[in-house]
Amino acid sequence: MHRIHSAAVGFVLGGALLAACGSSKSEPNASNSGGAAGNAPNGGGGTAGNAPNGGGGTAGNAPNGGGGTAGNAPNGGGAGGNVDAAGQANGEPAGANAGGEAGMTDCAVGDGRCVGQAFERCGPDNRWQSGSVCKFVCDPSDGCMGTCAPGTLKCQGSAELDQCSNKGAFEKAEACDLVCAVVKGQAECVGCTSGDGLCVGGCTPPEDSDCPKEIGVPSCPNVYFGLGRYKKPQPKEFQNTSIAVPKTLAVGTSLIVGITLYNHGSDDSPPTSLELYWGDPTDGCVRHDQHRIGNTVSFVGVPGAITAPAMEGQSETSFGWAPDLAALNTNGGHVCLLAVAYNTQAPTGSNCVQQSNNSLSPATDPLSAVAEIQVVPAKN
Repeated sequence: MHRIHSAAVGFVLGGALLAACGSSKSEPNASNSGGAAGNAPNGGGGTAGNAPNGGGGTAGNAPNGGGGTAGNAPNGGGAGGNVDAAGQANGEPAGANAGGEAGMTDCAVGDGRCVGQAFERCGPDNRWQSGSVCKFVCDPSDGCMGTCAPGTLKCQGSAELDQCSNKGAFEKAEACDLVCAVVKGQAECVGCTSGDGLCVGGCTPPEDSDCPKEIGVPSCPNVYFGLGRYKKPQPKEFQNTSIAVPKTLAVGTSLIVGITLYNHGSDDSPPTSLELYWGDPTDGCVRHDQHRIGNTVSFVGVPGAITAPAMEGQSETSFGWAPDLAALNTNGGHVCLLAVAYNTQAPTGSNCVQQSNNSLSPATDPLSAVAEIQVVPAKN
């Protein structure tokens, strides 16, 4: 739709003012003004004015006039003008903030960017296109990359600690003086520290009281209950972590009691048996045959400990138990569970001894485990 600004003088073609007889006259380069006249026998559109609100289009170079291209202005140019046979220009005026034929773009074709962990690439239409969600690293230039999460640590062999870089690749972070080990799920260079439950290669007593041997030198089997309780003498322990059981049990309710037996020595243990009882804490939770739970469990051998990464050998088993009225009526239902272990054969290593539990003092014996519980009446 054409809008006439002055019928007596001329018409506006995208901001250019043309005489009615086909001659042209350029307006000054000011706001909303047109450009120079087109070079054609019967008149044409004017060149776009370089003005804040845009101008008209370049004239068509033809006998009867032609349209022009969009104006190049900060707020958008108007559409190209049309010229009739008399040379009269009928141009659309430039509208403030109106878009011209040349549209805005979001990005340059081929560019990349990361939105969180999602990689996007600029497509042929100059718009961002969704891509993959990266598992480890998103890089604006290279896209999804890497094989690890930045900051992750791992042991490379037994004496090198590696860390994942920002590019998702493991790089050497530290050369360990002694050994690299996984401690509580985290890789680290481990030193000779007493009481941490680790026997680090290269550590010896008394610097590290946890270590009974040099690295690479076999040691005798040393089975025990409760992490760290392989040393003697032991303080009394009435809640040994080797027994997995709820603290409160109801009469007649069946449950599974989990038992874990550890080996601190590097050699596998000889065949070893394990038994479970319930008892009375007031007499030290000593074993009473009439309170036996289930049958004897026999292990062919508890695996030996390893040094890289430092880890105790262990074997696990379980017993089924349903507390009865005898347990409820003992010490007000405050009873204990007692697990005992013993070798059924002597170990094969020279100077190694056959291990057995101490039935006189279960709470201080590494081959006995005590856990106190409360038995309550059955729910109606």
